Amino acid sequence: MDKASANSLKRGKTGNEFSYYCFCPDEQELQSCYAFYENWAKSMYEYFNSANNDFNKTQGRKLEFSYTWDDSINASAKEEGNHDIISVNEGTILNAYNLFCNLTTKSNPIPLCVELPPRTMFDTNIIHTNPERPDETIHAKMVYSDNPICNNIGEHMAMFTIKFMIAHEMGHLLNAHSDLHVAICNKINEEKKKGLMWNESLNALYLDLQTLEFDADCFAICRVIDEVVVYIQRNDSLISILKHPHDLLKMVAYSIHGFFYLRRDMDSENYRISEHPPSLIREACVFDVIEAHLRKHYKYDCDKNLLFDDLPRVEQLLNSTNGLDGSLEYSSYLQSFGGKAGVHAKKLQENYYTRISHMLKTNAKVPIEGIDY
Repeated sequence: MDKASANSLKRGKTGNEFSYYCFCPDEQELQSCYAFYENWAKSMYEYFNSANNDFNKTQGRKLEFSYTWDDSINASAKEEGNHDIISVNEGTILNAYNLFCNLTTKSNPIPLCVELPPRTMFDTNIIHTNPERPDETIHAKMVYSDNPICNNIGEHMAMFTIKFMIAHEMGHLLNAHSDLHVAICNKINEEKKKGLMWNESLNALYLDLQTLEFDADCFAICRVIDEVVVYIQRNDSLISILKHPHDLLKMVAYSIHGFFYLRRDMDSENYRISEHPPSLIREACVFDVIEAHLRKHYKYDCDKNLLFDDLPRVEQLLNSTNGLDGSLEYSSYLQSFGGKAGVHAKKLQENYYTRISHMLKTNAKVPIEGIDY
């Protein structure tokens, strides 16, 4: 790399602890974001497992956090003995940072109170190697700019996305999903042994599995919103470049949309016999929870339309900055499946509040929403 390019890279440095980029050869920053997310996960786990948490009846458990050598976007949680285990795929980190820093390098998705000068784009190819698996290299693209404001917005959006994903897995652990999940899966297998791939009983069981995913999403977005409120309360430096503090909520909304953009499915046929609800339904439910959480816990009336209004524009920007043209296909999907999606979302919410939340209450390590204690 020539000296001019190196200086341009250095100008784009944000100083964020969760920055992905190594801007200078003599600075070891490339791995900093990996340690950041591991420490964040362990800190949250310790907070909910503290002796001061009267809801936690299983003191003494430990969290193991690791990254899986896989370029796909995924994470997992499981219990083994006295340990709770969360693993995040390498591809989750790479894809999230590239998606949002690409977005903020090539466009201006968030209203800012500062005028951005022209920026230089750096389009790089990253090759990750693993000494334990020398034949399995991970190749990824990473786009960023020499403008620290653009990079700062992109890094925060990636950070909100990754925290949402990690907190989703934490929700499975802390809300005591494991035993219920195993019990439901066993019943599904029993039904399938009867030779039927679908009946009313299977439909109800899959709805229960999807409700656990709904609950984990609820837990996750509430943790992200709690942090965003702290940003606003302490007047974080990020607020100073936004047109309005509530634009930080738009950043979260766009981050969540980006997450489901990366995980997008457009199933309108088999969604009732899948473990996860379609991404469209999950995203809509998450926005409902943002609105409810802000109102209940912070006495803040957030108009959900404020979050939704710009999503078509962000969808278009995500497509254009990634060289894709999927907007017409997705619009057609929304029109054809939107009504059914709304009905199914209400079924998930009703199933959670009337049944699943009560089943989780006994063993959950945190208060279950909608339950009187």
